[in-house]
Amino acid sequence: MITPAMFDQLIVTLNKTDWLVIAVEILTPIIFAIYISRKESKKIAKENVENNKILDERQSRIEKSFDKLVDVQIKVEENLRELQILADESKESNNLLFRTEFINFFKLYDKFQYSFSELKEHYCAHKLEEPRKLSVLYNTFESDSRSLFLNIRDEDIPLIIKNNYSKLGKVVFSDPADSKYVTYFDTKFKEIESEANVINDKLRIGKL
Repeated sequence: MITPAMFDQLIVTLNKTDWLVIAVEILTPIIFAIYISRKESKKIAKENVENNKILDERQSRIEKSFDKLVDVQIKVEENLRELQILADESKESNNLLFRTEFINFFKLYDKFQYSFSELKEHYCAHKLEEPRKLSVLYNTFESDSRSLFLNIRDEDIPLIIKNNYSKLGKVVFSDPADSKYVTYFDTKFKEIESEANVINDKLRIGKL
């Protein structure tokens, strides 16, 4: 039980206590902490703004660089197309000059290829069912072969295919056709075609 004397002593003690000092001691660290926290928050926010600005500038530079690269790529592709057109025209021109220079050879070689294709196509489609037509086609092929391999001057043959030209001639005339043509056709078509296609590759002509 609190006596009057004890109550009076409590009043005296409270009056002697400096509550302002206590409040200052308690609140000062809290206020300082709040101040520091707000200051750091502003600093972080400012840094984020600056970082975002830097990132935006970098992104803008990257986009501009990419646009330039796209423009360069488009120009390169256009130049490549133009170069390809020029290369094709040059190749065509060189091929024309080449054919003109060896006009006699190409004239005979074109006839040889045509008669061979006609003979092969007919034989593969009909075998020996039409011997008369087969004989006519073979005679034409034989005549064109003689013109190409036996009645042509050496200087009319392009140097680039001379060896292959000789091999093709040996294949054509190695085994003359028998009366039924079977041996010749079955054994020689692939050999003739193979040797002729080597020549065609070198002369840039389509395969048989």
